[in-house]
Amino acid sequence: MTNRLSSANQTATSAAHVPYALFAAFNFVSGMVRLTSWDQDITWGGNTFQSIGKFAGFSDYEEGTDLISASLTFTIAGVDSSILSTALTEKYHNRDASLWVGWLDQNNNLVDTPYLLWEGFMDSMPLNSDQGQSSINLVCESRLLLLAKSAGWTYSDVHQKQFFTGDSFFSLVASLPNKVVTWGIASSTAS
Repeated sequence: MTNRLSSANQTATSAAHVPYALFAAFNFVSGMVRLTSWDQDITWGGNTFQSIGKFAGFSDYEEGTDLISASLTFTIAGVDSSILSTALTEKYHNRDASLWVGWLDQNNNLVDTPYLLWEGFMDSMPLNSDQGQSSINLVCESRLLLLAKSAGWTYSDVHQKQFFTGDSFFSLVASLPNKVVTWGIASSTAS
């Protein structure tokens, strides 16, 4: 991963003590919810990421060379009532979600723009309540999942004319199943 980091972020990762913060952004219908794992709010890119400190986590994430869609689960425990209200009332399915990591200097300022670790879309959000403590598990799917979905294209004359009225490219497709093709046999009319 370090070969894609900015030089300032790469330098920060080689220090003896490397403080870092995770940043997550979720695009709900009512607006963006931006959270950070740091113990205070952090502003970058003109946006403030609300601190949820040690009350946040996410499932294991591995970057691979295969085009495999892996889900990522964000967990928020000790949930703030405004976040809980958003989780219970908002439409979120298939809306954007992103995760970054940013390294901090000795004054707890970002060294450089945080590095984008993962982006995808929100899928499901089960709520858990155990001994008076509420938590949200927001399951998000990678954008690679879209590669496995069919575009719904039927390659038929009817479908083609929905997009291009005068196009007759697929007009003979329906006759192909009944077509008799002579292949590899010499014609009796050959001279």
